[in-house]
Amino acid sequence: MTCAPSLFCLLLLATCPALHAQSASKNTKTTARPQPITADAKKDAPKKTPAPPTKPEAPKEKSTPAPATAPVERRLETLLLMPEPKAMRSAYSIVPAGAQQTVLTPYSESAASPSGLEPHSQASFSKLGLGVETFAQRAKVAADRRLLQLRPELIKGEDGKIAYAVYRGESPLFPTLLIAPSLPKIFEELFGKEIWVAMPDRHSLYIFPANPALIQEFAPDLADRYTSDPYAASCEIFSLKAGEEPRVVAGFGQEE
Repeated sequence: MTCAPSLFCLLLLATCPALHAQSASKNTKTTARPQPITADAKKDAPKKTPAPPTKPEAPKEKSTPAPATAPVERRLETLLLMPEPKAMRSAYSIVPAGAQQTVLTPYSESAASPSGLEPHSQASFSKLGLGVETFAQRAKVAADRRLLQLRPELIKGEDGKIAYAVYRGESPLFPTLLIAPSLPKIFEELFGKEIWVAMPDRHSLYIFPANPALIQEFAPDLADRYTSDPYAASCEIFSLKAGEEPRVVAGFGQEE
């Protein structure tokens, strides 16, 4: 027997298609798969720029010590008036006032000479282009310049007072200080306006007050220095006053 469709059945049939459609929709949902990259896609993809190669670090420079500064060579002096025995005089020598045994001869320093000095020859003196008087004036200026760079030794007597002063050393130029205009001025306060100067050899210059008794005391020692040195300078005593030329006032030995 066939039953008549009830209200429930009708409702069930009405809703089944919707349920069926919803179920089908759920079953058709699938997980998206990645699509393979085509050749055209590869072309369009941005290319990775390779990183530039790393430059090797430059080797660190080793510090080089600064080169040693070469010493400045002193210019050889060409304007020298050297006191020397009259037997050594040249055509350009000058005879000081009152001198009997001493002349002042134009000299120059020389690296080739064993003594470090040599008298000007006619050729070398002519090359200077100076007369004797002009040479002497320029030699005074040069002597003053050298004098102001030196300090004398002050020697005391038995009484504790300064008896005399002396410039001495390895240089053979000390006797050339005789003509320096500043020499009497330097010792004016110590010895008075007049000083007496002795230079028995080329390595010393003695300054005394104008005192004959003192010279007599030192005369034997000065004479020994004069006669024993192969490069003797003078055996005479010179008086110096500011503004005046050297003048011989005494002696401590005689040339043979």
